[in-house]
Amino acid sequence: MRIALISDIHSNLPALESVLAEIDREGITDIYCLGDVVGYGADPVLCVVLVRSRCSKVVLGNHDLAVATGEGIEYLPPDGQIAAEHNADQLDGDQKAWLAALPFIDSDSHVTLAHASPGDPERWLRVESFFLAQDQFNHFQTDVCFVGHTHLPGILCNQLGVLRVRQGHRYLINVGSVGQP
Repeated sequence: MRIALISDIHSNLPALESVLAEIDREGITDIYCLGDVVGYGADPVLCVVLVRSRCSKVVLGNHDLAVATGEGIEYLPPDGQIAAEHNADQLDGDQKAWLAALPFIDSDSHVTLAHASPGDPERWLRVESFFLAQDQFNHFQTDVCFVGHTHLPGILCNQLGVLRVRQGHRYLINVGSVGQP
């Protein structure tokens, strides 16, 4: 089974449509979204509609929470706060409720999904240091945990010296960003 992973769309509809078209060309039907469906861009409604209809798993991002409930909006940068307020005005109650109900973390037997980190996912940690990244392995049980949040793709293994994905090792993988570099 092949799974497409997307993250940090940030209401960028053209970018989302482009990525979904590529996913369709590849024949992938299972899509997981790692949060921040909304924020910054001008098309939160259609981004929510597409993600709801196309993604089989979606976790909550910090911008999703700020747009849906106002919670944490003060921690966003000034332009993020303005965008969150604009996006909140665009979404209807059902769309906000859907965003607010998303889990901070989700998993199946193969992978764990979190927006920022599996350890304290509601704190929106930026996993940007080796020691913080190594601690994250204590917070998920699957072989792979996928995250977004920083918009920077990367792979970290639980063991030094492993340069490619191999059976018997565990990985924390940041998939990057769809809608904002």
